[in-house]
Amino acid sequence: MFKNSKLLTVLFALSLAANLFIFGAIGYYGYELRGLAKDGHWISKQVDRVEKRFLRHLDEEDQRFARNVFAERRPALRAAFIELRDARHDVGIAMRAEQPDAAQLTAAIDKSQHAADMVNKSVHGVLRDLAQGLSPEARAKIGQHLRDRHPLDHHDDDDHYEDHHDDDND
Repeated sequence: MFKNSKLLTVLFALSLAANLFIFGAIGYYGYELRGLAKDGHWISKQVDRVEKRFLRHLDEEDQRFARNVFAERRPALRAAFIELRDARHDVGIAMRAEQPDAAQLTAAIDKSQHAADMVNKSVHGVLRDLAQGLSPEARAKIGQHLRDRHPLDHHDDDDHYEDHHDDDND
C-alpha cells in the first residue's frame, strides 16, 4: 500500500521517541515542581532569582548594600510566601467542599487576605530599605524597572498624573 514503508517506520519511531521524551519531561518536571511546592524551597529559589536579576543592574557598592537588605529580609519574605501558599490551599479545600461551611470559607479567605497583605508588607519593606540606602542612580534604575515591568500600573505621563492628583487635593 505504501511505497516507502521504511521511511514511514523511521518517521513513526522518531515521532514515538519524541512523544515519549516530551511526556517523560512533563512528568518529571511536574513531579519536581510538586515536591518544591510542598516544601517551600521554590520560594527561596524565586527570591534568590529576583535578587540576582536585581543585583546585576547595580554597581559594586549598591550591590553590597542590596545583598545585606535581601539577607535581612529573606526570612520574613519566605515566611510570608509560605503563609500565603498554605492559606490559598485552605481556600481551595473550603471551596471544593460539597456542602461549604460558611464560617470555614470565610476564615480561609480572611487568612488568605491577611497572608497576601503580609507578602505585600514584606516586599514593600525590601523596597523601602533599598530606597533608603541605594544611590540615586540605582533608585532611578529600580523605578524605571518597576515602570517597565508593570506598564498598566503606571501612567505614560507621570507629570500630568501628579498635576491631576494635586488638583484633587486642593
